Amino acid sequence: WKVTIEMPGVLYADKLSFGSQNLSAQDPLPEWTALNPDSLLCKVWDVFGGLLLTFDLLVTPALVFPVGLSLLQKADYIILVYWLLDLISRFFVGYEDFGVVEVRLVKVMRHYLQSWFLIDLGA
Repeated sequence: WKVTIEMPGVLYADKLSFGSQNLSAQDPLPEWTALNPDSLLCKVWDVFGGLLLTFDLLVTPALVFPVGLSLLQKADYIILVYWLLDLISRFFVGYEDFGVVEVRLVKVMRHYLQSWFLIDLGA
């Protein structure tokens, strides 16, 4: 089988069997796409991250003083897990480029690696 690119972002097959489907030369191949950054899920995730960031800014200085803050220390681990998941999830969230939302997964991953990844990793 042979795959050629006919249009940007859409792959076409000459002869290919995908699952129980036989695709002809004009059938587009299924392609994984990233989440739209304007989706409700992304907005809720970002608002939750903003709340955790606010909590982090207020509570982290208190963790310096040993006053029996075991509950806050546990919350700190939960927040750490959130930021780790956020770092990973950014590989799968599209971005806006000159008014057009880009959701092609390879382009989204490349864009994230070239833009915010090192900053997020360092934080």
